Amino acid sequence: MTIIHKDAVFYGRHGGVTLSGGEPLLHVNGCLEILRQAKQAGYSTAIETSGYFDPTRLDELIAATDLFLWDFKIWDAAQHIKLTGVSNEKILQNLALANEIGARITLRCIMIKGVNMDNAHFAAIKNLRNSLNNCAGVELLPYHPGGGAKNRRLRREDNVYMNWIPDDDDMKNAASAI
Repeated sequence: MTIIHKDAVFYGRHGGVTLSGGEPLLHVNGCLEILRQAKQAGYSTAIETSGYFDPTRLDELIAATDLFLWDFKIWDAAQHIKLTGVSNEKILQNLALANEIGARITLRCIMIKGVNMDNAHFAAIKNLRNSLNNCAGVELLPYHPGGGAKNRRLRREDNVYMNWIPDDDDMKNAASAI
């Protein structure tokens, strides 16, 4: 909280604390401690999540969190397993539970050309958004090759797929479909 208080000048009137990283909710006890203290200090709170976590303490998390920034990568279960290594079933179950408890949620969708930029995925995003009682919106985020530069600096193989980067027209088409 010392660091959070020190940075308060950057939050403005509507800023606050966002927990992110790999998957912050793998460390639920620490998250709850930070979120509760931040709320007590008057800061807005948010969590960026893949949705792949143990929902046991979700009600406590929702009570301490103003907004969940929830990843929705790909609707097709088989593709989700192929691309991420896990099923999207748990993610969608946790999302439904969070919605039922009353969480405010923004869906965050990374748009990857040739992977998930098709009408079926757009329809799934739209349907999911419409199924949420407290959906604050949908953010369509274009895939970016930032990881490749990091890999090159670490003298690792560049794993970036340049053909995955959507152009402006691709993003406009996605937005109009959703």
